[in-house]
Amino acid sequence: LLVVFAVIVGYLAYIALRNTILLRMALRNVVRRPARTLLAVTGLMLATAIVSIAFTVGDSLTFSIKSDATDALRELDEFVGVDANSDVWEGIAVPETFPQSLYEEIGQILEADPDIAATLPQYSEPIAVVNTRSRRFEVQSLLIGVQADKATAFEALSDIDGTPLDIGSLAIDEVYIDVEGAEEIDVVVGGEIEIALGPDRLVPFTVKAIVDGYYWRDNSTKLVVMTSLAHVQNLLGAEGELTRILISNRGDQFEGVQYSESIEERLSDTPAITEAGLELVPLKADLVERANAQGSQLVLFFTLFGLFSI
Repeated sequence: LLVVFAVIVGYLAYIALRNTILLRMALRNVVRRPARTLLAVTGLMLATAIVSIAFTVGDSLTFSIKSDATDALRELDEFVGVDANSDVWEGIAVPETFPQSLYEEIGQILEADPDIAATLPQYSEPIAVVNTRSRRFEVQSLLIGVQADKATAFEALSDIDGTPLDIGSLAIDEVYIDVEGAEEIDVVVGGEIEIALGPDRLVPFTVKAIVDGYYWRDNSTKLVVMTSLAHVQNLLGAEGELTRILISNRGDQFEGVQYSESIEERLSDTPAITEAGLELVPLKADLVERANAQGSQLVLFFTLFGLFSI
């Protein structure tokens, strides 16, 4: 903008020097019609301010939404899950899970891509959690199990003191819980919680650690309980089943999204994925695109006011 301004000013100065009569006529109009001049200048100043504010607010809103998306998804960039619109399910009920055996082929294909850093098989289930000490509970909770030997490569979690955690070290009656969730039900390390898995079925667990992070959460999730994939499958009677394959791109949680488009182009039509009734979803890229669209709409809205002022 500074360069454009300098070019315009230079061009106007060139015209003034080459055509002094035009310059004198312009200055004479300013002196003869001060009110009209003031109105024109004020309108242009107002329009400039509105347009500038439009771009500033639009960029700020876009950055805020992008930051919220990347912070919420952390290392997660894409996932592979059941495609409800796949022709594979035509005429039959769409399942919520798929066989874990598919990961052996799909996982190798994904991890062979140069832009993908790690994959993580997981099984998740909405639950309700009760703190047995305070009797506080949270119904918008999620129980998630991840493959222990893949978890650290996908995202290395730590407790609130920064101590690295190994999800594979949890006993069958121990779980991790995220920081926000622990605050919701007022639970501490070593505390007892109960997970409601159905009518009259409350399963007790000990909170082994409060974790700064999580592997997956939905928009409405307020509490995440984490343990190993095998424990969750056994607990829910879902042995050999997965709900998603999580994907993390190379780079950190902010850089990885730039590779999503090329990954989708290369892998979305992979037979191992589509023929199984699954789809590759560029989750973080979709949220960033939505942020850009909302920011653009706001810029357009304010720009129209600026043009009207001009």
